[in-house]
Amino acid sequence: RLRMQWGRDSIAEIYDHADNNNNNEQPQQRDSILHSLTSSREHNPTLRSLNYAIHRHQLTHRFLRRIMEAREGDLDVVQYDRMGDVAQYGEDTVS
Repeated sequence: RLRMQWGRDSIAEIYDHADNNNNNEQPQQRDSILHSLTSSREHNPTLRSLNYAIHRHQLTHRFLRRIMEAREGDLDVVQYDRMGDVAQYGEDTVS
C-alpha cells in the first residue's frame, strides 16, 4: 500500500508541476528533507516514461487515478460473485 501511495503522490506531482508550468508560476522552495524524499521520483525511469506519456497523449489525472484505485483492489484477493463485477474490474483497469 505504501508503493501505491507513493505512485499516487508521484502522479499528482507530475500534474501539479504541469499546472505550475502552464501558469508560469515559480516552484516553491522545498526544505531539504522533503526534497530528499521526493528526489527519487525525478530519477525513476517508470515515472519519467509516464510523465512523457501523460504529456504526449494528454492522459487525464482522473484516468490514471481510476486505474490506480482499481489496481489497489488487487492487493486484497477477491473472488468476484457476479460476472458484472468482473466486467467492471476489466473496464476500470484496462480501458
